[in-house]
Amino acid sequence: MVNGKKEGKWIEYIDVFGNSTSILKEAYYYNLTIYKEDKPYGVSRQYSYKVNCLLNSYPYKDGVVNGIVKFYYECVGLHWEVPFKNGKENGLAKEYNEKGKLITEVNYINGIKNGESKSYYYSGELRSKDIYIDKKREKWHESYYKNGNIEYKDSADFEDSSEYPKYDVQKEYYENGKLKSETHFSYGNIIGVAKTYDENGNEIRPSTPGLPSTEVYLIDIQKKGDVFSLADSSVTDISNNKGYDNQPVFIEKLNSIAYVSERNNKATDVYLYDIKTKETKQFTNNSEAEYSPKLTPDGKYISVVKGAEQNLTRVSLDGSVTEKIYTCKDSIGYYCWLNENEIAAVVLTNPVSLKLINIKDKTERYLDDSAGRSLFKYSKGFVFCKTTAKGNWVAYMDGASLYPKADHSPHPKGRQYQAVFSPGSDYWIQLPPGTEDFYITEDGWIFSSNGSSLVYCNVKEIKKGWQILANLKTVGIPKIFRISVNKAESKLAFVAEGQ
Repeated sequence: MVNGKKEGKWIEYIDVFGNSTSILKEAYYYNLTIYKEDKPYGVSRQYSYKVNCLLNSYPYKDGVVNGIVKFYYECVGLHWEVPFKNGKENGLAKEYNEKGKLITEVNYINGIKNGESKSYYYSGELRSKDIYIDKKREKWHESYYKNGNIEYKDSADFEDSSEYPKYDVQKEYYENGKLKSETHFSYGNIIGVAKTYDENGNEIRPSTPGLPSTEVYLIDIQKKGDVFSLADSSVTDISNNKGYDNQPVFIEKLNSIAYVSERNNKATDVYLYDIKTKETKQFTNNSEAEYSPKLTPDGKYISVVKGAEQNLTRVSLDGSVTEKIYTCKDSIGYYCWLNENEIAAVVLTNPVSLKLINIKDKTERYLDDSAGRSLFKYSKGFVFCKTTAKGNWVAYMDGASLYPKADHSPHPKGRQYQAVFSPGSDYWIQLPPGTEDFYITEDGWIFSSNGSSLVYCNVKEIKKGWQILANLKTVGIPKIFRISVNKAESKLAFVAEGQ
């Protein structure tokens, strides 16, 4: 020490907890460092005290780490080389195995993972590639089999400072290069339906959106004035199936509830529950999965999203006619009918987009992005779930927005059209936390869920906020999902985890 400052060569002993110690029998490491005016100078080295092997070395300039920091396997050889500038990782860091072969490359900018990183099998083949936009947010990832074919791919589009990506597409592949599965996410929530395929490319037993087993339930509700409540305490499990049952919708013309169900190890088909007889019958029976049943505007068919292409298909109410009516340029996730020729659809592009699709003219027009799975025709436009990093909203797009004057100017993100949805202008009410499910009636009653509770509000009295219709936790319903209400507003169907 000179004038109370470290000077010259120093040996510091470190215990197993990383603390300095003067008791040699407690020493686990020791550091050799040269100091000038209390600042490290040159290369500081750390050794294993027990076996006297070099563990790491830090080069200093003016007391700050500058140069190549090296880490070593104990008594074996070099493990990591990490370039530092002004005390932070900067440049390409390299990791080696015990035999000296390169196994990892990570690029840093100012202490943060940024840019392309790679990893390698011990035998030298490329194992993975990643692109980071900061150290915790991975923008792009690919992993590979030893034969060079892709094993897994994940591409994410982050917005602002959100913890989860605004859009995320994850794909798995077989070793022969065929697609094994594909899943779309938005802010951590699954969008659409996860798909799985066999090694020949055929779709197999589709994955359910985050729920291993679900049931469709039916309750009777009543309205007195502007207050909804349960008409009685009964909650009927109308699907009664160990597996995936979802997406209920009232088909008034048949006095039934249509829903999709996965049974007998087959792809999902549409089933009908007769409200009067309380009997269930299978409406479709196909090898391809079907989702999102809706009554067509002419009242003659039930439309579904079908097959690997997620095309729009319709089935006559007597089941005698099945015909494909539209194949989207990209897969349709969710949709609602606006009239006999047009649907509003959440389309599984990357990123996910909301489109106006004309079935008759075979045209598609971009409307917006960040849309969830709930959308319904309402008034002169439609309502939909607008997903944001800070929560989900019931939003409305009116007819003027659907049919604006043509604007063919390039979109900054490469879209064909500018978004016609102006953020904030048509947000009606924020949905309860953790849900993107709601239903709206023709007279403006919005029903949603908050955990095990059913909640509601009216578009004309949004300021009142959500009112509780019923809490179903006492009857074994832990969390409520998809919701549908009949025209008379006397019955409500919903989805919950299977019991």
